[in-house]
Amino acid sequence: MKLDVEGFEHTLMTMNSDFWEEFPPQNLIVELTCERHKAALTEDLFHAMKRRGYRWRRVQGLYAIPWGKPCDLANWHFWR
Repeated sequence: MKLDVEGFEHTLMTMNSDFWEEFPPQNLIVELTCERHKAALTEDLFHAMKRRGYRWRRVQGLYAIPWGKPCDLANWHFWR
């Protein structure tokens, strides 16, 4: 499943929803913006996915020139 909902990823991935219990995707590719000044939000997201039994890896950075950016924009692969 590919998830790219223009900044709404954090809300969808951290909320308690029947979806995560009833229809958890085996593989999930997510475009995430991880902002350095909001590190706690990013930690919440990864902790929520860990509680659901997911592991992850950063697949691909999406900035052509990544240096000096206040955030990391990348595709992440989550799997169970």
